[in-house]
Amino acid sequence: MALGFAFDSFTIAALPFAWIRRLAQTQLQRTFAVHFVILIGMGAAVFADKEAAAFFGVFLAIKVLFDVLSELPEWDPKEPPGWLVRLFNRFGGGKDDIHVLWKEWHQDQRAGFEDDERTVDPTNLPG
Repeated sequence: MALGFAFDSFTIAALPFAWIRRLAQTQLQRTFAVHFVILIGMGAAVFADKEAAAFFGVFLAIKVLFDVLSELPEWDPKEPPGWLVRLFNRFGGGKDDIHVLWKEWHQDQRAGFEDDERTVDPTNLPG
């Protein structure tokens, strides 16, 4: 990781924030995979005859699952899902409309993604 950071420190100024966000999401995905493997793999190892094989079998299955899921397109619905509308109507207090809130959130998220893709010229930074 230190070597990767040292290499990236020379080129990071020319990269958009979206690159850093994607890198952080990849690292977070790996962290989740390791934690799931520890939790589920240890549980499988308790009940298996060959503990190591069960543990690494769970690791392989979860790693493949996370790799396949990372290749799927990002879920980006224009309208809130029905279950969320029902949940919001039941517990939301009736003050706001979930469809309006969803549309505002979606627009804010899109604007943030577009802003993340923008590169900043280091010579124009204040200070």
